[in-house]
Amino acid sequence: MTDLARIAILVVGLVSAGTAYARDIHYGAVTDPAILQCDQLYWRGSNADASLCYANLLRDETPAPVKAEASWALNNLKQANEWFRVAMAAAPDDYATKVRWGDLFAASHQNSEAMNIYREVLEQDPTNPFAMLGAARVLVGSFEDAANAYIEPLVNGQTFDDGATLGAWLLIARVSLESGNYDEVEAALEEADKLIREHDWPPLEVYAMRASLDLLNNADRSEWTELSLAYNPHWGQIHALPAHFYVITRRYRDAIDLYQKAIDIEPGLAAAHEDIGINLLRDNQMTRARDHLERAYELDPFSPRAVNTLRLMDSYSNFRLVDDMPGEDGGVPVILRLHADEAEAIAPYA
Repeated sequence: MTDLARIAILVVGLVSAGTAYARDIHYGAVTDPAILQCDQLYWRGSNADASLCYANLLRDETPAPVKAEASWALNNLKQANEWFRVAMAAAPDDYATKVRWGDLFAASHQNSEAMNIYREVLEQDPTNPFAMLGAARVLVGSFEDAANAYIEPLVNGQTFDDGATLGAWLLIARVSLESGNYDEVEAALEEADKLIREHDWPPLEVYAMRASLDLLNNADRSEWTELSLAYNPHWGQIHALPAHFYVITRRYRDAIDLYQKAIDIEPGLAAAHEDIGINLLRDNQMTRARDHLERAYELDPFSPRAVNTLRLMDSYSNFRLVDDMPGEDGGVPVILRLHADEAEAIAPYA
């Protein structure tokens, strides 16, 4: 696909913002000292200073890849995409920047285009570690076994970039958490922790996964939560990731409480607004759910889950609420929303 077409894809539906909260920790995928200085402020929770730092990079005579990263950090994805296009036009063989362009597409839920970019890079540079990591992340998100072909070289010493290797170990830890393989989680996090200490990278993702592991082991509190808040008091994933594991174990109200904590410390965390909104729907809290889902859409208009859930809520006028409270003999109360055309036939079987 041409660079001009890529900019057209990403422009549709994007909004601009002025607060730093959009980029994940990149573990050395970005090396420019100016952008790293801003990143360090953000990673330690100095969000206002980080936003000013990124904004200053857009005003200075800085290279296009730096302006792309700064725009992305300020959640101006349209502008970030334009700067990546400019950067690639000037230096088509700058594979590090091209991979970051792919990461931008992946972050905006455009996995197909992200994979196209990663494959283009790997055709020219078959062992590019961050392209391999990006491809693995996309494929894991789609539950595809093909991800293993990209992950294994990263953790088996076949590539030589510690940041990409760290990303692979974190990916393995997350997948192992999802599947309940806690010994594998511990082993992967040990490997990740070694690399983080060696390079003095932010330990926040390791803290969040260890806190999630404590939750899954029924711990009342986790020291990792406190460590994360001490490192960065505004990093909402320390609550949002454990909340996800409440959801998959069907503890929806506990998940709602944790997602709210995530939003309280990081109001711009779009995924937390989305997830709390969906779980509030499960708890029949319609007004509160819509408020969070609309905020999620404002922050991340490309998220299919936010868009589709809001569309579902818009269709509720076509549904009938069936409120089946228990009788004198007890039982479990059931509240259902059934399509008006089907409610009369289905409700007796609820």
